[in-house]
Amino acid sequence: MSETDTCPVAYEGLSALVSYPVGRVRCETGVLLCRPWGRDEVCCRKFYRTLADVLAASGYPTLRFDYSGTVDSLDPDADEGLEDWVRGAEKSADVLKDISGCERIVVFGLGLGAVVSHELAGRRHDLSGAIIAAPIVNGRRYIREINLLAKMLYETEHIPLNLLDTRKTSVLGNVMPGKVAEDVSRKKLDDPATLTQIPLLFFSRGKNKSDCSYAKDLKARSRHVTVKEFHEFEDLTAEVLTSKVPFDLIESCLGWMRETQPARKSFPAPVNADKYPPVLTADNFTETAAFVETRKKKLLTVTTRPVSCSPDAPVFIFGNTGGYDHHGGLARDSVTAARALAEAGAISIRFDGSNTGDSYPDLPAGEETLYSETSIQDFKNIVDFAAARFEGPITLVGRCSSAYSAFHLAARDQRVRQLILVNQLKYIWDPKVPVNLKYMGHRSTEEYKKRLLDPQIFKRLFKGQINIRAASLGIARLLKQRTAEKITPFFPRMTSLGRMRLEALDMFETLRDRNIPVHIFCTLGDESINLLKVHFGPKFEAFSQFRNISYSTIGDSDHCLMPDHARHALTDLLLKAAHSLQSTATRSQS
Repeated sequence: MSETDTCPVAYEGLSALVSYPVGRVRCETGVLLCRPWGRDEVCCRKFYRTLADVLAASGYPTLRFDYSGTVDSLDPDADEGLEDWVRGAEKSADVLKDISGCERIVVFGLGLGAVVSHELAGRRHDLSGAIIAAPIVNGRRYIREINLLAKMLYETEHIPLNLLDTRKTSVLGNVMPGKVAEDVSRKKLDDPATLTQIPLLFFSRGKNKSDCSYAKDLKARSRHVTVKEFHEFEDLTAEVLTSKVPFDLIESCLGWMRETQPARKSFPAPVNADKYPPVLTADNFTETAAFVETRKKKLLTVTTRPVSCSPDAPVFIFGNTGGYDHHGGLARDSVTAARALAEAGAISIRFDGSNTGDSYPDLPAGEETLYSETSIQDFKNIVDFAAARFEGPITLVGRCSSAYSAFHLAARDQRVRQLILVNQLKYIWDPKVPVNLKYMGHRSTEEYKKRLLDPQIFKRLFKGQINIRAASLGIARLLKQRTAEKITPFFPRMTSLGRMRLEALDMFETLRDRNIPVHIFCTLGDESINLLKVHFGPKFEAFSQFRNISYSTIGDSDHCLMPDHARHALTDLLLKAAHSLQSTATRSQS
C-alpha cells in the first residue's frame, strides 16, 4: 500500500479505478485491464484489484473500468452494443495516458475482456503488448453456454424454468445488454493476426480445445508469443464465495512485463486524476465513488443521491450482498436498488468490506471477515462516513452474512434507525465453531429432502460429481442443529443454540425498545426461516411481542434472489421503507 495509490475516476458514463506508483518515477508503459462479464466479473473483482496493485508497485500505472451497463457505470442506450464497449476501452486507454503520462499501453483481457482486448489490438498504434487469458474464442458457443448455465442453476435451485426470461442472456440474474449479446454471438477470434505484431502473453486453460487451437495459431504466426498454462482458472471462477486470487498468473504477468516493457523514467509531475472526478450524473441521480480511509482500512464506497435532495433525506447503506460479492451486487442488484431509491428521494451508499472487491486490507489466507467483528466495524466506518455528510435517518441493508453485521451494529449504534435483513443465516456466531466457509451453508432440511428425491442428483451421484463425504457431513450438521432446536424451547440454557437464542433476543429487545423498524425478508425454503422459528416459535408467535418487526417472504427463488421477481420484491420493500421514513419525518415537522 505504501508504494502505490488508487483513486476512482469517471468519464463518459464509465466508472473506473486507476492505480499508480507514488512519486514521479514510473514506467512509460501503462496497463489497461478489460474485465470479463457476469459471474466471472464478480469472481474476478478482487483479482483485478490485486493485479493492478502489483503492476503499479512495479512502476506501471494501471486502469480498470466497468463497461456501460455493468456494475457502477451508467446504463447504455438500447442500441449500444459490443462496439460501444470497445470504444469505452479506447477512451479508458486515453484517460490512463492522460492521467499518468505513459506513452504506451499493454492491454489485459480475461474471458469477454479478451474479446475487447483483441479488438483494441487491431486499431491502436500505441499498444506495446497484450496479455490474454481464457479468451472467448467462439461467441455463439459462449452465449449458448451462458444460457445453458442459467437454466442449470434454476434447475439446481428448484426454481420454475418459466420464470427464466430466455429472451435475455443472463446468469445469476446478471443481464448482458441485448445488443452486446447479439454482437458477441457473432464474434469469433479465428484470426489472431492483430496480436502477432506485438509481444503477447497467452494464458491457456490446459486441455481446453479452443485455447489450445488459438495458442497454436498464435505460435505459428509470431515469434513474440509466450504461452503459459492457466491452472488456477477454476479456483478463480468456479464460485464467488470461494474464489481464489491466481497469484501464479500475477507473478507471470509481472515477470513478462519486466522483460518486454522494461523502461522507466522520471516524469515532470505526479499522477493527477483531478480532471476526471469520480462523479456520474443521470437524469434522476448522481453517483460519487470514494475511498473511506481509517488507520488500517481503505474501503471503496459509491454514494447515490437524487439530483434534487432534501437535507434530511433517508440514507440506506448496503453491505455486500452475501459473502464476497462486491458492492455492485451479484446481479448488480445493489446498483439497481440504489438508483430506484434515488428516484424516490433517498440517498444510498454501497461499499466493499475488508478483504472484498476493491477494498483493503486483505486478510491472511484462511482468515474470514464473514461473521466477524471486522465486518461489523466495516459497517460502522460507513455509518461514520454517512453521519458526517448527511442529516437523514440511516437504514442498514444486508443479505446473509452482511445481515448479521448490520444486525449487530444496529443493536449497538443508536444512529441506525432502520434495518432490512435478507436471508439471514446467523444472529450469533457460535464461539466454539471456527469461522470457516464450510459452516456457512444455507440449505434447509426441506431443501435437502427435495434434492434427495431429485433424479438429477442421482445422475450426478453415479457420475461421481458429488462429494459424498462433504454432503454427508453437511446433513449430519443439519440434523444435529434440528435436535438442538427441539430441545431449546424447553431447556433454553442447556445448548449453545439456546444460549445464542437468548443473546439474539436481547438484541431484538434492544431494537424494539429503541423503536427501530426491522424488516425481515426471506426466501421460502431457505434456512433463514428455520432460524426465525427457533427464535420466535414454529408459527412466529413471539412476533406479537415485537411490533417493530415486519416479516415477508418470496417463493420460487433461491438464497441469492436469482429470479427477477425476487429482486423486484426486495426493491419494493426498500422503497416502502424509504417512504415510511419520509412520512415519519413529515409528521415530525408538522
